Amino acid sequence: MSIFKDFFVKQKPIFTGITRGISGFGFGAGGGGGSGPAPATPFTAKIVLVGGGGGGGIGQGAGAGGAGGVAFFDFPITIGTPYALRVGSGGRAGGPVGNGLDGEYSQWNDDSAYLVGEGGNGGTPQNDGGNGNFQGGNAGGGGTSGGGGGGSPVPGPASPYLFGGFDGNTGSALSGGSGGNQGGGGGGAAEQGNNADGPGTPGTVGGGRGGNGKEVPTAYLPDAFTVTETGPNPGQFLGMLTSQPATLRRTFGGGGGGGSEHGAYNFAVGGNGGGGHGGWGSPNDPAASNTNYPPAGSTGQTFGPDPNNTHGEPGYEGRGGGGGGGGYTGPSSYGGAGGAGVCIIKSPTDAAITVGSIPSPRVNTYTSGSFYYHVILGNNGSVPAVGTVLSGTVTFGDNP
Repeated sequence: MSIFKDFFVKQKPIFTGITRGISGFGFGAGGGGGSGPAPATPFTAKIVLVGGGGGGGIGQGAGAGGAGGVAFFDFPITIGTPYALRVGSGGRAGGPVGNGLDGEYSQWNDDSAYLVGEGGNGGTPQNDGGNGNFQGGNAGGGGTSGGGGGGSPVPGPASPYLFGGFDGNTGSALSGGSGGNQGGGGGGAAEQGNNADGPGTPGTVGGGRGGNGKEVPTAYLPDAFTVTETGPNPGQFLGMLTSQPATLRRTFGGGGGGGSEHGAYNFAVGGNGGGGHGGWGSPNDPAASNTNYPPAGSTGQTFGPDPNNTHGEPGYEGRGGGGGGGGYTGPSSYGGAGGAGVCIIKSPTDAAITVGSIPSPRVNTYTSGSFYYHVILGNNGSVPAVGTVLSGTVTFGDNP
């Protein structure tokens, strides 16, 4: 790990001003000191594209949000040609303004072959989870006795490079003495969500685990690059600790975990790939007395106004994870917001990226080995709102 940190750490992108003939911001190498731009030549990009995850539901034992779909593919790039890009945002969390909402889809080049679906919202008690929308979208889990939503299948021609379309699963309505109300897990990009755990002693069972996401090959995301700190917190690569195994750092599209009226920390975990943990705890079985929290995600779980209960954890930003379901009644336990999608483009280091109509802080270029990795990071949802969709163009040109 120390070798990676010595030789493959993040190189801060340099704002290079307005690229000649193209409206937008350029990110690439530093100035050439009068020697002229380094010429770029056509290349085949390796692209990772992820849809936005759905928000977790609100209520006792609410369902989790489903994950966005995941795609990785090669695409020939012509220098100077603008390519349309849409990066989907995460869905609203279940909270004071209403239940959780779906995420938003991502798309490359306005091409239906490269449209990557969004995660469905988690269900409220006795209600089904939302369906995953567009190809590869994964469905939310049901609240208490509600069923999971249905995923949106991937068409055969897209199946070699686009992944998802999995269902959420069923919640469980139980008395407090039998374990309490529990939500179903949200679908992930490689696996359906899991059922709530079922009856048992309060504090020993919980909501359903989120479905696992899809691992991206090392040709697209080498292990050396995935130890790069991208945030949002120190030591994280797209919300995941860089100390996690390399296979997990390359995994995207994890479904959220269902909420638990009482619950236990080791149930209702989000699926591998950025799914949020379901909310848990109650006055009779308080979360505050349990120090065995799962590993924190991009923001970790937080307590509501009542320290006995946790909110559902948000899906990881940039991984399209579904938000965890709310565990107890609102406002003591809201659902988690859906995780934003992302576009990661691998290019030669002679090709600088320029974006149009996409806010420059959402675009960062990192150097690892002999390649650039351009990360266009979507916006997470929040408790009051769906995140903002990124929609614009990307163009490759000479390094200034």
